Amino acid sequence: MHLVRGEWLRDDDAFADVPPSVVCAVCGHPSCVGCAPVGEDGRVASAVISVVRVVDGSLPGLLIAATSQPAAFVRAMDTRSMKRVLAFALVCELSAALQVTGFIAGALRLLIGPVSLMRLAVVTSFATVVLAAVLVAGHALWGFAVHDRERSRAIRFGLATCAWDLALSPVGLVLMVPRLGVAIFPLLRRASVGLPGATSLAFLDYLGIDDPVDRQRSRRRARNAAIVGTLAGAVVALVALLGIVVAWWV
Repeated sequence: MHLVRGEWLRDDDAFADVPPSVVCAVCGHPSCVGCAPVGEDGRVASAVISVVRVVDGSLPGLLIAATSQPAAFVRAMDTRSMKRVLAFALVCELSAALQVTGFIAGALRLLIGPVSLMRLAVVTSFATVVLAAVLVAGHALWGFAVHDRERSRAIRFGLATCAWDLALSPVGLVLMVPRLGVAIFPLLRRASVGLPGATSLAFLDYLGIDDPVDRQRSRRRARNAAIVGTLAGAVVALVALLGIVVAWWV
């Protein structure tokens, strides 16, 4: 635990991957030289400092934070407007979806034979947009399920987790490798085990939701929403595949 601007924040074991920033625990500014109250003897006490891990706002930095630093990622994304988070979610899901539909289209063209490239591009683009839209909606629904009492913040939180889909895709791994190197392997191991649960708990911690009943209810709702979203995404992916296949015979 550490104190920042009068608020206790929980440490995250994955913070070891990110360089720390030392800030004053009284005012929260990194340039502070001592703002603790003056004592009765007229001397200024030494300022208490705390180590806070800063999330890099670049796309690779956000992807790394989303997969290995749940608490830091939640705090960083909550400071952004709904419009910025929605744009971030769309970029992530369009990039992730295009990798799926592009692979399907390319594989079928090799297996089945020549086809109109214009027709293929149109069908693939349409399938990409539809799949991305469903994935964005699914993440928003999941965020709302985690904590439905603050709708705007919960939906923004869900949209931010669209970073997972891009981070765990081939393109996402390529973006993160220059920063992490061989450390990408332990990151993947951590991300493959309980990432949604860890991130949802970090979000509840950030909101100060400590009641066990509320936390259990949130976990149950989030699990149900994840099942619905996963099934919906699978159905849309199959429809996208069918649409690309039909493009050869229409």
